[in-house]
Amino acid sequence: KKTNIDMMQFYNYLSKITLDPKILICSFSGSVIRSACQICQSCNDDFEDYLQYFCAEKEGCCAIYTMDKNFPNLKIPVKRYGEIDI
Repeated sequence: KKTNIDMMQFYNYLSKITLDPKILICSFSGSVIRSACQICQSCNDDFEDYLQYFCAEKEGCCAIYTMDKNFPNLKIPVKRYGEIDI
C-alpha cells in the first residue's frame, strides 16, 4: 500500500511531466473504449489499464508510464514510475 508521502511524490511527478513538451497526454475515444471492452470481456483484466494502452496505441506512443506492476505487457513498452528522471 502506498503511503501519503509516496502519493505526494507521485502527484508532484505528474505535475512536472505535464509541463514537459516531450510528454503527450492522450485522450480516449469511442474506438478506444470498444477495444478495451472487447479485450476485458475475454480476459477479465483491469479495464483502466486497457483504456490507457489503447489510448497510447491510438496516439502512436513509444512507451506507457505507470506505477502498476501488473500492467499488461503488450506491444508498447511499459516504464515504471521512478525509471525516468524529470
